[in-house]
Amino acid sequence: MPSSSSSLDRIRENVASRLRAGGFSPEVAGDDFDRICLAYATASTTSPVRDLMLQGTCGCGKTLAARILSKSRNFSLDFIDCANPVNVGWLDLSDNYTIGRIFERGFVLDDWGADKTANEFGVKSNPDADSICWYYSNTKRTGKPTRFPSIVTTNLTADDIIEKCGQRVMSRLAELFVICRMSGGDHREPIIIQ
Repeated sequence: MPSSSSSLDRIRENVASRLRAGGFSPEVAGDDFDRICLAYATASTTSPVRDLMLQGTCGCGKTLAARILSKSRNFSLDFIDCANPVNVGWLDLSDNYTIGRIFERGFVLDDWGADKTANEFGVKSNPDADSICWYYSNTKRTGKPTRFPSIVTTNLTADDIIEKCGQRVMSRLAELFVICRMSGGDHREPIIIQ
């Protein structure tokens, strides 16, 4: 549970000012602005600290909000774009040092769930499920190593996650993350010259 309402309110105001300064304003985001502020503050004041999952459709501002929040301290969180084919193999579970350092410092997994099932020499794996299971196991073993929430953004609904990764992964996500469901539409505006 959150530690106190004054601590929650202080963090909420801090998050709101950082989001506004970064260009993610209530005028653009609507109700999602307040939802993100409350979710981040809740994640930060829960003991132990939970992480934050921003869940919504394409273009609703998940990545923008995650980028702003990930650079709000003296260091930036490791930002991993799961949809980028170059990063498909970012989670090499045999490289415990590299992946361990990412999780210790804090991270943003942007567009989690966009990568495809990997097939290496006939052995199929699901990097999405593997990343959460690895993180869950290590968090349970060592405790949450950072004072601040890490952030995951996803277009997947709870039903999508269960279909793609299974009920076990969804259950672990629910324990590790404060889930912020964003309801806004696509804010990306194309420039079309006719």
